[in-house]
Amino acid sequence: MAPSAGTYRLFLDFQHGGTVRTADFTFMADGAPQPDSHTGHHAAHAHHH
Repeated sequence: MAPSAGTYRLFLDFQHGGTVRTADFTFMADGAPQPDSHTGHHAAHAHHH
């Protein structure tokens, strides 16, 4: 979740095949709270290890 409404640019550095690469993403945040889908997913599905 973004701290406030606005346009955000994200940069992700990762290494693949010995080369460091950068991926960039732009997204618009409206400031509305988002449901915690990660928690909901785990609450609905049992995991066995």
